[in-house]
Amino acid sequence: TKGILTINIIIIKLLMSLVNKQRIPQGYYLGVNPKDRLLINDILETTKLDEFQQVGVIELGSGKGYISRIISSHYKIPIFCVDSIRERLASSMRVQQLINDDKVLEYANKAAGTFNMFNYQNEIRSRDDFLEIWYQAMALQQFKEVKTVVILGVKLCGDFFYNMVDWIAETRALMEGFRVEIVVVPCCLHKSIRSINLDPVQEMARYAHTLSDRVDVLPTTSSSYKIIRFKLS
Repeated sequence: TKGILTINIIIIKLLMSLVNKQRIPQGYYLGVNPKDRLLINDILETTKLDEFQQVGVIELGSGKGYISRIISSHYKIPIFCVDSIRERLASSMRVQQLINDDKVLEYANKAAGTFNMFNYQNEIRSRDDFLEIWYQAMALQQFKEVKTVVILGVKLCGDFFYNMVDWIAETRALMEGFRVEIVVVPCCLHKSIRSINLDPVQEMARYAHTLSDRVDVLPTTSSSYKIIRFKLS
C-alpha cells in the first residue's frame, strides 16, 4: 500500500509539472518528448526570463531548438542558437518558420534568423570560438539594446561546462556593462575527465565559483538532470 501511494504521488508531481504555467502554446512543443518537456519547463521556471528587461539569450549546443523556439516565440526574446551540426540548425529553423509563418533573414552570411531566433554553426572548441559567438550575437540588431545576457546550455556533454567557464573567465572583460547569467544542464557526466569525485555536478558548481560568489545547483522533475545557475560577480 505504501509503495502504491508513493508511485501515485510521483505521478501526480509529474502531471503537475506538465501544467503550462507560462501558458505556452502547445504547438511550441512540437517534436518534444514528455521527458524533455518536463526539463524545458524546469529550465524556464529557473531562468525566469520574464523578470528581465532588455534581455538576450545565447544558447550553446542548441540542437533542434526545442527551448529556443519557446524563448523567441513565446517570450519574444532574441536568442542566438549555436550548434555544430548544420542539419539540426536547419531543422530548428523549419519548425520555427512553421510555428510563426515567417521569413528567414540572413545576417553576415553566417547567421540566419526568423522571429528573434538566429542560428550559427560553430563547434565551440576554443576560447576564440566562444569569442566569435559573442561578437556575432552582439552584432545583431536585435541585441543592440540588450543589457542582460543569458548564456544557456541544455545537456552540455562531458567537460564542456569546465571549458565554458574557462572561456568566460578569459573573455569576461568583453562582458563589462552586461548582466550575465549562466544556466546549464550538464549531461554525459561519465565522459568528464576533469571531474574526479562521485558528484561531478557539485564539482562543476565549485569550479564555477571562480566566476561567481553564488552558484546554485537545482533539481529537476527528471531527477537524472540538475541545473547549474550563477551570475557573473
